[in-house]
Amino acid sequence: MKKGLTQILFDHWMAKILSLLAAILLSLFYQINNLEERYFSIPLDILTTEGLSVIGSYPVSVRVNLRGTEETIYSILENEISAVADFRGFQNEGTFKVPVQINLQSSSGNYEDTMEVLVEPREVTITQEEQVIRSLEIQPALIAFVPNGYELVQYFVSPTYVTVQGPRSQLESVTGIKTEEIDLSGRYDDFTVSSRLIPPGDNITFPGGNTVEFRGVVDEAVIIQNLTNLEIVSVDLDPRFIITENLPEIAITLQGSQLLLEQLRARDLHFYIDCSRIIVPGTYTLPVQVDIPEGVAVLKYSPREIPVSFSYRSEEP
Repeated sequence: MKKGLTQILFDHWMAKILSLLAAILLSLFYQINNLEERYFSIPLDILTTEGLSVIGSYPVSVRVNLRGTEETIYSILENEISAVADFRGFQNEGTFKVPVQINLQSSSGNYEDTMEVLVEPREVTITQEEQVIRSLEIQPALIAFVPNGYELVQYFVSPTYVTVQGPRSQLESVTGIKTEEIDLSGRYDDFTVSSRLIPPGDNITFPGGNTVEFRGVVDEAVIIQNLTNLEIVSVDLDPRFIITENLPEIAITLQGSQLLLEQLRARDLHFYIDCSRIIVPGTYTLPVQVDIPEGVAVLKYSPREIPVSFSYRSEEP
């Protein structure tokens, strides 16, 4: 006796259902095993209400996992993925938590429905407080020294003030903004460098930019040096005469380049009295004249004139 269609369909129905389920599961298992995964580290944008600023630490990036077919996930470029934590719904100071939103902007098509997008962390918590804006002086952070014999005569920072924006608690005690370290070693001449500003807190920003120009003026160091117990000599004395007493010693104050004065020796300085006009014995007050190397200035010396006694030279028997 032949079986009807209905009887055929429901004959051994349990086994047929189980076979169908097994086929579906095998198909799903096959599809799952053929799915690819791709990971990205994406910067996290924190959006807050105008007039409020974040304090404390928070994730600066999130890990995004794309799961789908190879063709789908590898058509997505990293710069087409953005991550946002939007706190603009909170108008007051306090601590709040929101989910991280992942946006895909693929130029190849919209694949959000054909692949799985996971993000870690899924939520972000921040603390926000009143935001303040101040204008603060820039303070260059100078390290080391210019070479020996040179000096940083002056410097200029442009701009001299910078607009700073951030949480009230982080800015209320700040008096200036420091630059990155500016090394003076090896600077023999004027120089100009660009230097970044260092935020005094984790959540402080510079709306007008964080780079300034530093110009240093370097010149040879000028010093003052005192020398004492220096000898005075006589010149152009008529051989008929002699000086009856020892000439006094002289002290002098000089100004000049540190490099030049450090190399200066007593023998490089000449102090003398001109005796060319002495024609008869006696005591005369004569000016002390100075001969010094070029590039050195005489601030003072003493004595500037001395009494000198002359007599005839005794004839030898």
